[in-house]
Amino acid sequence: MNYGKAILNFLGIQDVTITDIKIWQKRGEVEIKITQNFEKSHCCTCGLLHSKVHEWEIKVLKAPPLGIFKTVTLKYKRLRGYCESCKKNTLCVADFIHPEFKQYTCAFAETAGRLMEETTCEAASRLLDANSKSLWSLDQWRMKYLFQFMKLPENMDVTRLSADEVHFKSVKLERINLFSKFYDIKFITNLVCTSNSKVLFNAPGRDSEALEDTLSVLSKGQKLAVEYFAVDMHDPFISVIKTECPNAKICVDRFHVAQALNNGVEQVRESKLKSFLKFAKTIRKYRINIEAYIKSRLTTAVSEGLNNKIKVLKRMGYGYSNETSFRMKILQRCGFLNSAYIDTQHLFYSVPKP
Repeated sequence: MNYGKAILNFLGIQDVTITDIKIWQKRGEVEIKITQNFEKSHCCTCGLLHSKVHEWEIKVLKAPPLGIFKTVTLKYKRLRGYCESCKKNTLCVADFIHPEFKQYTCAFAETAGRLMEETTCEAASRLLDANSKSLWSLDQWRMKYLFQFMKLPENMDVTRLSADEVHFKSVKLERINLFSKFYDIKFITNLVCTSNSKVLFNAPGRDSEALEDTLSVLSKGQKLAVEYFAVDMHDPFISVIKTECPNAKICVDRFHVAQALNNGVEQVRESKLKSFLKFAKTIRKYRINIEAYIKSRLTTAVSEGLNNKIKVLKRMGYGYSNETSFRMKILQRCGFLNSAYIDTQHLFYSVPKP
């Protein structure tokens, strides 16, 4: 068996030869020296074979863990050769080097990317012995790259949906007078499929426009297929659902009804029956929606559970300042923006150049 070839396959490297391996077992480190094969050296500009060697360049790369060895370093002897077509000396093609993060191999970048789908960049940096800031940038790049391929699973059950907002951040405002607000509170609205407990899409804000944006991920047929839609007693959401999902029965979550009743009980001691009259008006207003809940038993429990997961995610990241980054991280951790739903196997070997 050719063990050198097997090691190269494990590391996702092609068209090179191993010339030396150094092992530091106590430190869990491996240094592998590899050299470009001249007969497989292609011009990085036109793709034709090089006609002769001009010089060799040494490039240090970080490769994915190899068995018990956490730190794997490649010393790559890369060829710069003469190209008859381009009439100049050019570097050889090395698809296993990540085009954006040139200190990493593609296999290392994808290994780190999949790890960051489940944990923080800081934790991934400790596990892979890598720079946390570089891994954070890699995670941002990877989410943006995968976003163009994200789509909902085929034959997904969209008959029961829910929507709820989660707090993003509070921006302190400069107060103009005594009645002006202290903070501008920003939210993210998440559209949730209750059948598989996943966030389908999200948008900034908690108004009607935000819910319209989240529903844009669904086709016209899927919107018509929605039978029940659970929300809290938020009129902008309800008006959008009536327009976008005309066949859906809107379910008001029982928690919010009970909350309104409890508030009435707490205040009735001082205001006599005024609070109960207010509660009665609320019941009359949302009677159809309450009846829809009684029939379907659909609540926003799944959305609230995912909100809790999102809050944990935010605390693990010590807060987010970039709204787009936070939205994509929600889709990555709680939705379909990850390797479990997008085929990323090819990214172990090569990545399209930006």
